[in-house]
Amino acid sequence: MTSDYLTPTRRVATCAGLSQLINWGISFYMPGTFAHAIMLTTGWAPSFIYGGLTLAMLIMAAVSPFTAILYALFIALMTFVSNGTSTHLPELIANFGLPVTVGMLWGMGQTGARLLDVISGQRLTPARLAVITSLLIPLCFLLALTANYAPVAIAGFALGYGGVNGLMTLVKATLPLQLFNPEQYAERTGLLLIPGQLLAAIPPFAWAWLDSHAGIDGTLWFSLSLGVVIAILALALAKCVQLRGQFSERLSSNP
Repeated sequence: MTSDYLTPTRRVATCAGLSQLINWGISFYMPGTFAHAIMLTTGWAPSFIYGGLTLAMLIMAAVSPFTAILYALFIALMTFVSNGTSTHLPELIANFGLPVTVGMLWGMGQTGARLLDVISGQRLTPARLAVITSLLIPLCFLLALTANYAPVAIAGFALGYGGVNGLMTLVKATLPLQLFNPEQYAERTGLLLIPGQLLAAIPPFAWAWLDSHAGIDGTLWFSLSLGVVIAILALALAKCVQLRGQFSERLSSNP
């Protein structure tokens, strides 16, 4: 029963919550506990020592909106590309002369990718999973473009992008736990997913318009370009997570 309860998402939430509680307590109350010892050791003025905490809180306040904007844009673009691709997948498959049943590979990819994530356990953090998944997006569309020479490549695209789509669902749920404080998870995630949900209504029309004006190849190149942007945003978010972790470690490790 315990193993069933501690799903990967719950383990991440529990560990993130405990680490935030411990690190916040250490970093916030450390100056009051060690300020005198630090002053005697370094000769620093009390205002300078306590100013470090002020600086830390100002940096967190400044970075948080920037991180939130990055996350919202990352999710919105992914939703845009995913909805457009999934809506027109049967047409894409049929365009290269393959049976529409090849689209079943999309679902197989989703299930298989999520199973692999469960097997990998905690070896993949949400930020790393976001980077890996995002880098696979342009590669999948590049594979689809090779279908002009080998139509069977579309089957590989359906399987691969289905896997990407499945993993991105996990990223949406777990990445905010690394970007924001756990107590802000529900509120922040709900607000930041709104742009993606609003943008989700546009792709069916947009992809149909692109297909009629630029053809299948033009639509795939456009999707590949958006995939590159998504990958860049994922790398930027991973860097934010890294800097946040380094900053917390420095605060908690200083005597």
